[in-house]
Order: sequence, then C-alpha cells, then structure tokens
Amino acid sequence: MQNEIWKDIPGYEGYYQVSNLGNVKSLPRRVYRQDYYFVSKEKYLKFRKATQDRLYVDLYKNKEVKRFYVHSLVLLAFIGERPKGYSVCHINGNNQDNNLSNLKYDTPRQNQIDVYRYGKTHGNSKLSVEQVLEIRKLHETGEYTTRELAKKFSVSQNCTQRITRRDTFDWLNNDGTIRESQTKIS
Repeated sequence: MQNEIWKDIPGYEGYYQVSNLGNVKSLPRRVYRQDYYFVSKEKYLKFRKATQDRLYVDLYKNKEVKRFYVHSLVLLAFIGERPKGYSVCHINGNNQDNNLSNLKYDTPRQNQIDVYRYGKTHGNSKLSVEQVLEIRKLHETGEYTTRELAKKFSVSQNCTQRITRRDTFDWLNNDGTIRESQTKIS
C-alpha cells in the first residue's frame, strides 16, 4: 500500500492540499463569517462527477470559487504546470483513478489513442476499430476500391481514402494492436 503524501495546491497554499492518491482536503484556518471569526477544521472534500465521469472539486479563496478537476490538481502539485499543448491523461483509462502513478501529461492525440486502447470510442466516430481493420484488409487485396468500401461501410470515399493512406487511425497497426506513445516531455 502506498503512503499518502500531501502537497499544497499552487495558488491555494494554506487553504487546500492534494495527495498523491488523489484526495483533496481543506486545511484548518481562521475564517470570517458575517461578524465573527472561527477556526475551520481540516476536512476531506467531497468529489462531484462531471462529464465522462471525471471528478472535480470547488476551491474557495477570497470569496471566489473556482472548479478544478482532481486529476489536474494532482499533476499541478506533484509534477508542475501543464506544458502548452498537452492534456492530463489517465494511463489506465479510468477517469476516476486520480492516483499520481496513473496520471501523465501527454498530447491530445496520444490521449485519444489511449481512449481507443481501453475500448472507448470517440463520440463522432462512425467506424469501429474492427471496421477500420476490415477496410484496410479489403483494400490491400485489390478487390475493392475506396469508393466501393465507402458504399459498403456507409461513409464517404474521403473517409476510406484517409484510412487506407493512414492519414487517420495511423496509430492502429494492421494486427489490431496500438502503437505505443512516443511522446516525451522535455
């Protein structure tokens, strides 16, 4: 079992901390309420679910509230600012597993590859991974043109051309395996 390590959330030092296990807590502090002060106790914040089952919390400071995804807070506190053009990715595909060992910064493209890796599909995708593999296989036999494949799979000819040229789904090998991430963060 991992030891829980706590770090201050940048911008909220003295107010909130996040742990390497993905927990968030408010720290004890003196709070002004109407016409008196009291000391608030340390407490774990309750998570709420956003789209795609991602967990978030609301953080308060100076009478302002801001909403943060828990996975973003974990990486911000333990790794640092998100590099420009990168996203927070869940390595195992579970958006509720905000353990530091399951999070990384990566490109949006690699994040989408990971989505397919764990059996999820993009909401706008008209073809499954199996159909893409079948299109490639049929085209390589020379028996079907991209126009015929488009009609067979009810997509545009442009779509089948892009698949056979590997302009799309280039991360998908012909045996159905997914090419590993080559992304490096400097």
